[in-house]
Amino acid sequence: MGIRKLQVLAAKLPEDSPLRAEIFEIVTKLRNLRAEKVDLNQRNQDLLKLLQAERKRRNDLNAKVQTNRITGLPNHTRMIQDLGDLLSQDIEYLEEHRGALFFIRLDKSFTAIQTTLKPQMTEWILYQIASRIGETVGEDAKVYHSRENEFMVILNDNLHMKEYSKIGRKLRQEIRKPHILTGHNIHIDCHIGISLYPQFGREKSYLLQNADIALQFAEEHGKEIIFYHPRLRDQVIEKMDLQNSIIKALEQQAIQEIGKQFEIYYQPIIHMEEAGEDEPGSLFIKGQGRWKIADIGAEALIRWHHPEKGTIAPDRFIPIAEETGLIIPIGNWIIYSVAEQIREWLDRGLAMSAVSVNLSTRQFHSDTLTHTVRTAMKNNRLTSDIFRFEITESALAQNPDQMIRTMWELHDEGVYFYIDDFGTGYSSLSYVHQMPIKRIKIDKSFVLNLGSEKREKVIIRTIIAMARELGFGLVAEGVEEMDHLAYLLGYGVRSFQGFFFARPMKAEDFAEFISDPAHFNKIEDLFN
Repeated sequence: MGIRKLQVLAAKLPEDSPLRAEIFEIVTKLRNLRAEKVDLNQRNQDLLKLLQAERKRRNDLNAKVQTNRITGLPNHTRMIQDLGDLLSQDIEYLEEHRGALFFIRLDKSFTAIQTTLKPQMTEWILYQIASRIGETVGEDAKVYHSRENEFMVILNDNLHMKEYSKIGRKLRQEIRKPHILTGHNIHIDCHIGISLYPQFGREKSYLLQNADIALQFAEEHGKEIIFYHPRLRDQVIEKMDLQNSIIKALEQQAIQEIGKQFEIYYQPIIHMEEAGEDEPGSLFIKGQGRWKIADIGAEALIRWHHPEKGTIAPDRFIPIAEETGLIIPIGNWIIYSVAEQIREWLDRGLAMSAVSVNLSTRQFHSDTLTHTVRTAMKNNRLTSDIFRFEITESALAQNPDQMIRTMWELHDEGVYFYIDDFGTGYSSLSYVHQMPIKRIKIDKSFVLNLGSEKREKVIIRTIIAMARELGFGLVAEGVEEMDHLAYLLGYGVRSFQGFFFARPMKAEDFAEFISDPAHFNKIEDLFN
């Protein structure tokens, strides 16, 4: 019975009826309950609206957090989430939907653009690159702007490796197309690492790591695209092992433990002059007459005797030391060790020409280099005529203005420089003539091919003519045959380094070498 019917029933009862009063009381309570129910419903509706608004706010915030502000693409956070969802599928599904993860990183030209152009222009370039990537891989692919100069692409088209390689080359081609902005014609390059799944990654962290390893190899070896393979991981592990071994070796050197791992070898640099007829200790060279040794210098070369791996060649561990910065303490140790060794030889009365030490690019730009050289020379009472430094031609092209300043700072300390491997790098004569260069070392690759390549002879003659014009001395590296020596002498070279005379040797052997006046007699016995 409703409230209205109860009211009609109560009205028919006598006014003094107890039942009438009781019915009206019930009606009042029912009305109150109805009002409360209406209010509760309204409150429930209001609460629901609040919850919906909060959910929307959270979704908007989550989308914003997972989206790159510049390109509008999903970012690294979203990529990690999507990759986890993808690889959580069962193995049967993944085998049927094989795919690839592309890791794309823009090269150093993008960093240069960031520092020279306005931020809005840089952002527009990134937006264009994102658009080009999306158009290249199509709607079925997932494209992510993971970090500022990095993009990721997930493809699950179950394609052959050749097809993925083709897509990678197309991506690089599109990225490299010029960006034309307000008079600027901008070119940006990239490198790409690719890891296939599920064969090379069932877990997201492992797949990402594999793609990163492939990308690193592409960058280090100047390749446009590298596919991940387990052997690349083995090389990374070996590289890390060498890094750790270098650190341990340096620690052992620092505390002067028995059986040092690093050792300095010395390869003689022979300076020659014409000799008289039948002059003792001279060598007859066909077409050039008789020659003798005027004096002997050396190039200091580091050797690493690993306690487990044996002797490790410098071309294996020096690049790693350079990359990690460990070349700084290694280089400082070499400078101090060579300086001390020279002082010991001088104190023993041994006559020699200059000994040179190689400086790496990273070491050369170190703030401590000038102090290290100054201290080594001062503590061992050395002058520039006995202690010199070599730097490769390719290193001169890296920040040449700073290079020139540092070289002159060292020159003020009494230091001269040799340019090593000349003819293989990219140095500019506009810079070279501004540097305190004493000698140019002709790279051994030209000398070794003297007998078979006409091109090498032309290059060598050009280098010789240029050195004369600029007033630089010359050293020819890689002299291994009598014909090499004869040809170079004929064009005015007087200083030589190579196996024809001697291989790199230990300090004591070098001391014996420069003390022995009968070098040419031994050479004649060996080569005649």
